[in-house]
Amino acid sequence: MLDYRISYAQNREDILLDGILKDVDKGFYIDVGANHPIELSVTKLFYDKGWHGINIEPIAESHSLFMAARPRDVNLNIALSDKPGEAKLRYYPDGNGVSTISVRQQDKLGTSRVYEDRLVEIDMLASVMKKHASKTVHFLKIDVEGLEPEVLKGNDWTLYRPWVVCIESIHDEHDKICEIMSDNKYILLFDDGINKYFLSSEKWYSLGQFSYADTVLSRPIVQASVARDVRVIKDINERLAFADQNNQTVKTELCGIIDDYRTLRGATKLFSEAINRSFLFGIEKLNTKKPADYMNVKTQTLDVGASEDIESLLDKIRNYDKAMLISKPHQDKTPLAYKLVKTTYMVFEGCMNKVARSLLRMIKLVRTR
Repeated sequence: MLDYRISYAQNREDILLDGILKDVDKGFYIDVGANHPIELSVTKLFYDKGWHGINIEPIAESHSLFMAARPRDVNLNIALSDKPGEAKLRYYPDGNGVSTISVRQQDKLGTSRVYEDRLVEIDMLASVMKKHASKTVHFLKIDVEGLEPEVLKGNDWTLYRPWVVCIESIHDEHDKICEIMSDNKYILLFDDGINKYFLSSEKWYSLGQFSYADTVLSRPIVQASVARDVRVIKDINERLAFADQNNQTVKTELCGIIDDYRTLRGATKLFSEAINRSFLFGIEKLNTKKPADYMNVKTQTLDVGASEDIESLLDKIRNYDKAMLISKPHQDKTPLAYKLVKTTYMVFEGCMNKVARSLLRMIKLVRTR
């Protein structure tokens, strides 16, 4: 079976951070611009491993998802910048992850797309850290669509120093980002083309030996959406395999029942022939009895042929019984012919009931599969 890792993030940021912080057990994170608790989430992988942290998301709809999915986390419905207050958030309902407070980015996106302007609360990173962060922040991730420099300026880097800072830098502010981080004694460790990963200078010697090849190439990485499809396909295959195995079992059971039925049918045919011969023999003996055997009462003779149909045979038996009862009213009221027929066919009925039960069991087995 394929051994793979699942990445929930857009560009495998969670896998890279996990590689950098591979020796940290149940750490603490801060996600600025968290967006969604699962889709394109950098922290979902860590939350599932027992980590917890702070998710900052100004879009009310997204924040409500975090409140439901992340009970161990602190989930704040605010935005961050370099000073507290309020600001206009331009929310794009049809654009996943492009809503922004940055006026520069709003101007770039223009008005061709459907949007809604909302007034949101603004706080500073240092204030959030002071109120909610644990003593150690293992990684800080910032993705705020062009407002990254302002978020960085809102922290007191002398007091609050995350070990690793992962910052989206696809906008024009990447030079400012590098300058701010360098001024605060952070060293660029890696650039994945979308994000820059900085290490605090005090952690460089313990974490700076990070290997991209060992982290990314050691085991296959599958996006969460693909992994869900893989799990669905695996589940379907397991169900099909079980169904096939079950069908084989049913087929074997049915074949066994059919074989039993064929054997029983053959035995029934032989038994029926034996009964018929026994019946004819009994009738013959009854016809050859002397009148003295019936207290000198003569009765009619049963003339039964081997190929006689059942209705004709029963009619003859009824007539025979009637004659005996009329002739011997004071004697045993159960005619001998009736006893003969009853005894013989009771045995035959038992045999046929066994056949019927076997067929019924086969029908029930088919209907329950």
